[in-house]
Amino acid sequence: MIKKIVFSLSMLCTVAASAQENTGSPYSFYGLGDQKFKGANEHRAMGGLSVVGDSIHLNLSNPASYSDLALTTFSIGASHTAYNFKTDLVSENASKTSLDYLAVAFPAGKKMGISFGLMPYTSVGYQVVSSNMFGDEQQSTQSKGKGGLNKVYLGASYKVTKKLSFGFDAQYYFGKIENRTLLATQGVQYISRSINETNNSGLAFNFGTMYQTKIKNLDVHSALTFSPQANLNSTHERKIGTIVLGAAGNEISIEDRNIDVADSKFKMPMTYSFGTSIGKLNKWMIGAQATLADAQETYESLNITDLKYNSSSKLTLGGYYVPKYNSFNNYFSRVTYRAGLRYENTGMEIKGEKIDDMAVTAGFGLPLGYNFSNLNIGFEYGKRGT
Repeated sequence: MIKKIVFSLSMLCTVAASAQENTGSPYSFYGLGDQKFKGANEHRAMGGLSVVGDSIHLNLSNPASYSDLALTTFSIGASHTAYNFKTDLVSENASKTSLDYLAVAFPAGKKMGISFGLMPYTSVGYQVVSSNMFGDEQQSTQSKGKGGLNKVYLGASYKVTKKLSFGFDAQYYFGKIENRTLLATQGVQYISRSINETNNSGLAFNFGTMYQTKIKNLDVHSALTFSPQANLNSTHERKIGTIVLGAAGNEISIEDRNIDVADSKFKMPMTYSFGTSIGKLNKWMIGAQATLADAQETYESLNITDLKYNSSSKLTLGGYYVPKYNSFNNYFSRVTYRAGLRYENTGMEIKGEKIDDMAVTAGFGLPLGYNFSNLNIGFEYGKRGT
């Protein structure tokens, strides 16, 4: 056990080093960037539905699930995302591959479970180029951003009765975001450059409960999570100057000066979710889940033109089907088939346009032999924005 935990901590450091710039969305320009899905691949394949505890799968969305685990569980997830960006005038493509999470959980007695891990919480990764005429001069602006916010957590769960369990996560957020802007004027050799770096850190908590019962011969599960408002401490560094571009396109600094920027606090909104499902254990399940978050009032202090944040909401429908989980002669009968739908009002409003996010999902849980290990593959097709 000690060797496994040491190995897991080493892997956490690797994830922390690589969990940056794993999005290509221009929406990541705003605030802390694009918020990542806070769960495992098997739940994402059901639209994000995560109301059921499991003896072999780690539920990263609800800490009350840890006490359902029967064995020490290691979970690692990665994703590849292909983007197609469209406006009225232009269309562009991009793609990103990222490591999404690494987590470990293990039972601590018959009624308790413990888990720890690391995952990206938000991600910044955009590049936008625009040109405008100012009188007789043409000016070009290139904006780039990278970085994001990571989350490391330690949580525990306790099964009060066979039907009811409670859990909590202590979460530490950390990460750096860099925004870089170049402004070039036609016919002028020198280019203006500004670099803004923000380091964020802070502590937050997440609480969860799960309840399971039987109605006739059906298994019914209900789940609730609650994350109170938390504050992140933000330190800022700003540098402005003049550069020229070298023959290889590299930036050669001519003059730089640092600008003092006061530290600030970022309020993470209060969030809660609730959901329920019905089905038969190891056979099928269908359920629904809703997630609500308060308006992110801190964005108002960022003074970004045409940006507004309202309260957000997300609705998820999903489920799974297993033909025969204990089949010995038909591998595909032991495969878990998953599908789901997701609709989210992100709360983001740009120039009066609300930015919604919707997707259909599907996936497979592929058993690896008969030793409780499995490979979960998911697919998602969706649209964000107008």
